[in-house]
Amino acid sequence: MTVQAAPGPNRTSGVETSIVRQASEPTLTGDVLRTARGDVVIHPVNHASFVMSWQGRIIYVDPVGGPTPYATLPKPDLVLLSH
Repeated sequence: MTVQAAPGPNRTSGVETSIVRQASEPTLTGDVLRTARGDVVIHPVNHASFVMSWQGRIIYVDPVGGPTPYATLPKPDLVLLSH
């Protein structure tokens, strides 16, 4: 298995971590917001659901519609449910 580390170490609660992804995992595409701490990529999925990427992390926001709309997207590091 080939793995690829996300860019740079991330610090959480004083513990250094790195995100490791399989090299074959898809790249997220979408609208890009440039920030001082790295680009945010926002990929709309369905209604108010979207997937975003920031600092090597993949975040699903309000995922709906079952697994099919997400089958070709990178696996999430975090899932946020707003309601």
